[in-house]
Amino acid sequence: MKKLLYIGALSVLLLAACGEEKAEPEEEKTIVEAEDNTTIEKDNVEDNNLKDEDDSPKAEKNSLDKKNKSGTVIDTSVFEHAINVEVDDARELTKHITLKIDLANDAQAGMGTLNVLTQTFDFLEQDDVKGADTIAILVRVNDIKVSQFTVHTAKFKPDDITPMADLVLASSDIDFVTPEVKSFGETMELW
Repeated sequence: MKKLLYIGALSVLLLAACGEEKAEPEEEKTIVEAEDNTTIEKDNVEDNNLKDEDDSPKAEKNSLDKKNKSGTVIDTSVFEHAINVEVDDARELTKHITLKIDLANDAQAGMGTLNVLTQTFDFLEQDDVKGADTIAILVRVNDIKVSQFTVHTAKFKPDDITPMADLVLASSDIDFVTPEVKSFGETMELW
């Protein structure tokens, strides 16, 4: 009997020494108030695949193509300074595409926004975005939104004389900029 107890205690000790498995995160619900004052439930599930061992976010490489929910592919490789680009393609329902562009945590918000605006010129010229009337470009640095623009594709008229960022801005509505980005844009005479 003592041998069984000794073997059982030794087994427990060995299992504990091998490490412990992390439990799957529980799915939580958050009630969010929508713009029309209705409430909806939103799932809050932490994506452990996007975390390093020390729980800091992993930087995803910007892939050449991003599949959207409908299965079509939109090329986001033009956003060279992005560490991640999320694509929400709603062309079938609303003729709209939303891009959420994450820049490096140490990126300057103003210069990062200017780089994204310049690269948006090439993004707008590709066939992958045909059928979209509007394209929202949301720029984040360190998970904080620093700027957002809505490009009206019908107003976008490329030429060889005007700087690319100016052409994108001429066809866009500025939805949001932080004070830092606003000051940078005024200094660069962008807006």
